[in-house]
Amino acid sequence: MMKFKKSYAFLFAGVLALSVGAGLLHTMPETSPVKAAEGDVYNIVTSEADLVAGDSYLIARINTSGMGYVMADQGNTGFRYRVGLPTSNLLGSGESRQITWYDGNGGATGAALGEHFVEFVLGGESGNWTLQDSETNAYLVLNSNGNNIHSSTGADSNGWSITINPSSYEATISPNNYSDRSINYNSSSPRFACYKPSSNQQAVTLFRKSTAVVSSPTVNVSGTTAGMVGAEVELTAVTQGFSSEEYVYNWTVAGGSEALVSLTNETTKTVTVSLNNVGTATINLEVTAGEETANTSVAITINDVLTVAEAKALEDGTNAYVRGIVYAKYGSSYYIADSDGAGMQLFTYSTLNVNLGDQIVVNGETDTYNSAKQLANPVIMSTEATGQTVTPKTVTYDDLNDDLLSDYIAIENMVWHSGAASTTNIHFYENGDSSKDLVLYNHSSNSADYESALATAMTDWQEDVTTVTLTGVYARFNQTLEINLTSASTYEVDKVETFARSFLANLTCDPDGVTAPSTEEWNALADEFALLSEEEKAVFTTGEGASQVVNEAIAKYDYVMDKYGDSTYTNFMNRTLTENVNGVVPAVDQTNNIIIIVSVCVLALSAIAVFVIVYRRKRLSK
Repeated sequence: MMKFKKSYAFLFAGVLALSVGAGLLHTMPETSPVKAAEGDVYNIVTSEADLVAGDSYLIARINTSGMGYVMADQGNTGFRYRVGLPTSNLLGSGESRQITWYDGNGGATGAALGEHFVEFVLGGESGNWTLQDSETNAYLVLNSNGNNIHSSTGADSNGWSITINPSSYEATISPNNYSDRSINYNSSSPRFACYKPSSNQQAVTLFRKSTAVVSSPTVNVSGTTAGMVGAEVELTAVTQGFSSEEYVYNWTVAGGSEALVSLTNETTKTVTVSLNNVGTATINLEVTAGEETANTSVAITINDVLTVAEAKALEDGTNAYVRGIVYAKYGSSYYIADSDGAGMQLFTYSTLNVNLGDQIVVNGETDTYNSAKQLANPVIMSTEATGQTVTPKTVTYDDLNDDLLSDYIAIENMVWHSGAASTTNIHFYENGDSSKDLVLYNHSSNSADYESALATAMTDWQEDVTTVTLTGVYARFNQTLEINLTSASTYEVDKVETFARSFLANLTCDPDGVTAPSTEEWNALADEFALLSEEEKAVFTTGEGASQVVNEAIAKYDYVMDKYGDSTYTNFMNRTLTENVNGVVPAVDQTNNIIIIVSVCVLALSAIAVFVIVYRRKRLSK
C-alpha cells in the first residue's frame, strides 16, 4: 500500500506542475485511480451535486430498449468508439438505475482488439472540469476541428462544463471553447463525438462509481440476456458480501417459462440456457454460502429469426435476428436477401467474416439511410455455406419505389445512353426514354474486379443502341435512381432489341423513295444479323413476340425490300415479301411521276368534254 501511494504521489506532483504551468487548478482524487474491478457499481448521476472531483464516472448512452453503450478507447484514435453493454448490466430505472461491472470489461459485446471501457476521474472544478482515464491517465480533449474527442497526456486548457437535466438525467458535457457543442452518441457512425445538436446526436448520461460498502450478501447476474430461437447463452453469478466462499448455486426456470428455455449446469457458477421458443423467460438464482443466502432473477428475451422482408418492415431502433443469403458486396458492406430478392444492407465499419453465397443469421439494430432499411452494427450469429442463390425481382422502371431499396432487381430494355466504365455514373434509359433514367453507380471503394468486368462488357456497346437487362442492388440517392456496381451487378445484352435499334439507327433510307440505302450499310447490317441465334432471328422473320422497336425495324426492312427487291438487297431476314420481288423494280424518279399525273388529267378532261358535247346535242335536238 505504501508503494502504491508513493507512485500516486509522483503522478499527482507531475500533473499539478503541468496544471500550474497552464494557469489551471486540477483537483486529483484522494486515492489512486484504478481500473474497474468485478463487482464495482455505478449509479446514474441525477444532479450536478453528484459531480465530485476525485470520483470516477462512466459516459454512457442508454437506449429506450435498455441496451447501453459506454465510451471506449481505441489507442491513438482516441475516445471515438463504443462497446455494447447488455441489459443485464443495467439495473433499475430512473434514479435507481445502475451499471454493474461484472468481468472487468462490463460484460461488453463487440469490443474491438485494443478497446477498453473508459472510467473517467473527474478533476478541476465546476465549470472547468477535466476528465482523465483511470487506466491510462490520459485526458479527454477536443480535436482542433471541434468534432472528435481523443486522449492526450496533457489536459485541455479550455476544460469542460457539465450540466444535468433534472428530469431526464441527461448530461450535457460541453467544451468551454465550443459552448454550442456537447458530447453525444452519434448513432449514424456510431461512436461518441462532440457535435452540435442534430437528429443523429443522442444525449449521454453519467454514471458515478459507488463507494458504498456491501454489508450483506448479494448476488447479481452477468451474461447475455437476449438471443434467438435455437441459440444458447450463458449466465454467470456475481456474488458480494458473503462471509464464506463455499458457494452452492441453484439456477431454476421460473413457472410459466418452462416451454421457452431449458438449463444445463444449473448447480455451477455459470449456467447454460437453451433458447427454445419466442418470448421472455425468467431465470431464478439462489446462492448459499454457509448460513448466508442471496437470491436474484434475470429476464431473457428470446427472439424469432426473421426473414429479410420481415426485418425491413420493422421500425428503426429494433433489435432483430435476421436470416439471409449474402448476395452482394458494396464497398466494405454486404447485402443479404431472401431467395426471392428482398434485400437489406449490413452497415458496419468492421470486417464481417462472411463470403458471398453464405446463408447467415445476423443480429443488429434496424436503421434507415437514404430511405433504405439497413441492419446497423451487425453481429454474425451463424454462417452456413449452403450454395443457395438469390433470384432477382424482375421489375419495370415504373415499379421502382422505396419498398424495393436494397432488393436484388432485374430491369429489362435498358438502353445504354452515356458513360464509360471508368466514370462514376453510367446512364441507362428504359426503352430509350430519357425520363426513365437509371444510373449504374460505381462506388470508389468497390473492387477493381467489378469495374474491370463492366469495362470488358462495354467494349462493343453502341450508345443509344445497346439494350441490356440490368441487374443489381437497387438504391436511391436523393432523387437519383441507381443500381450499385457490386459483385451482383450484371448487364446482359438483349441481342434482339439491340439489333433492332442498330437497324433503325444505322440504315439511311428516305421514305419518299428519293434516297435508296447504300449496299454497304445493308450488308454490314446483314453481317450483324448473322451473329444472332436462330431463335433470335426468328423474331424478325415471323414477327411473333416482337416489341414495338422490333416491329419498327421490321417495317423499315419490309419497305426497302418491297420497294427495291431482293436482287438489289439481300433478304437476310428471310421475310415473305409482298411485291416487286426478284428484281422487278419500277422506274422511280420525279419526271415519270409528273408524266403519269399529267396523262391521267388529260384523259379525265377529254372524257368530260365528250360528255358535255353529247349532252348539248341531245338537248338541241329536242
